[in-house]
Amino acid sequence: MLHLLSLAGQVADPTIDTCRKAFIGAVAVRQDGRLVHSRNGSVPRPHDINPPAHAEARLIRKTGYGAVVYVARQRRDGSLAMAKPCTHCMSALRSMRVELVYWTVSNDDWDACRP
Repeated sequence: MLHLLSLAGQVADPTIDTCRKAFIGAVAVRQDGRLVHSRNGSVPRPHDINPPAHAEARLIRKTGYGAVVYVARQRRDGSLAMAKPCTHCMSALRSMRVELVYWTVSNDDWDACRP
């Protein structure tokens, strides 16, 4: 589980698209065992809070029903930060019957819930 949160952090890589305001990566294990991933997209202001650009919303297009999702936020210095999905993303994850969602809280802490 920690390995997949670390992988989500790598997907969030802040060096790839410096136009993004936040660096969030999401990884899912689909029911067939395959891994899929996505990062948040850059959206011009004032649409900073645009759920379709969120990593989780972009990820569920690839997951199908019943996946387990891992979300990580990476700061520019490489440390991990709070990455709990917003209410819109949590609702989208619930609609896809995601089993569990794990997210980073800090470098040494994480949390999880059923959406």
